[in-house]
Amino acid sequence: MHKNRSWIALVIFVAAMTLWFGGKALVSLYNYYSLTNRIELSVKRFEIRGNGSDAYRLIAHFTTPQGGEGEGVVGSVYRNPWSAERAKEKFENKPLEAWFNPKKMNRISFTRKFPLKPVVSALALLGITTYFLCLGLYVASQDRKG
Repeated sequence: MHKNRSWIALVIFVAAMTLWFGGKALVSLYNYYSLTNRIELSVKRFEIRGNGSDAYRLIAHFTTPQGGEGEGVVGSVYRNPWSAERAKEKFENKPLEAWFNPKKMNRISFTRKFPLKPVVSALALLGITTYFLCLGLYVASQDRKG
């Protein structure tokens, strides 16, 4: 490896970022692949909760077919109560399905979306780290020849 301290610090920093983002991507992938079964929930009621200015959420109070009760956020964050009310009307007309892990029944998610951004970020950082390591080895081999 090239013996420049700044270069080694840069490679260590990029490797640490690769480990950090890679770990986050692995956790996201584990969460994605652990949600394997789908269940239809019976919704008792919807509630709109907000902070009074610009963040309103639609909360569904539901029961599972096994008799368990719970609540969870449905949809995204809405900027005003009017848009949350429209989303409430939309969700009231559709059946509410949730994904769950059969081994851990207490973890339910209303959406199951592949974590594309963390995976792509981790792969890009892995490529950059590999490039820097190979470049350092190449420069070190050229220094020995010359």
